[in-house]
Amino acid sequence: TVTTTLNLTGQTTSQPSNATTSGNTTMHQSVALTSAVTTDSAEPPTARPDVNDVYVLDDGITEVAVGTPAQLNWTYSLSAGSQVIFERWKDPAGDDLMFRVENSLTVKDEHKGRVSLIGEAGLLLNGTTSADAGSYSYEASFSDITSDAEERQLIIHYAPRVPEIEAIPSRTITEGDTVVLQA
Repeated sequence: TVTTTLNLTGQTTSQPSNATTSGNTTMHQSVALTSAVTTDSAEPPTARPDVNDVYVLDDGITEVAVGTPAQLNWTYSLSAGSQVIFERWKDPAGDDLMFRVENSLTVKDEHKGRVSLIGEAGLLLNGTTSADAGSYSYEASFSDITSDAEERQLIIHYAPRVPEIEAIPSRTITEGDTVVLQA
């Protein structure tokens, strides 16, 4: 629910007119308009409680420093009488990280120790590297034979890498020599 509040403030001032013969006073009124927008956080912006829906509660972007854990959060809403029967989390290459069938969670062997379930549908990725950056997805299949998925971006901040440069041939180089640089 979004509520918009408008505040009007008025100020009236009195200044003498430029008409010298009449001695009239001209009234100037200034009005300032301010507005504020508030969001009721009790209901997620994209949640539709009457349908099965997967969504994120924020802008869908997670930023972490290299080496720190990344928490990627999703959630879902359920229509009346529906339940989640299958869930899948995928990495930026589209490969499964882990999946859950009803209450049985399976983490793919190559990700054991690095990924785990957090909360209702969140993914905790430990020991992040620059290679982990990209778009992750969460998909849920529901008992009424519908499914929905949502993506979120993971941005990894890391220090610039110092390039290693090697000159070939590796001898003393003088002006006019041809040099090949390899990074």
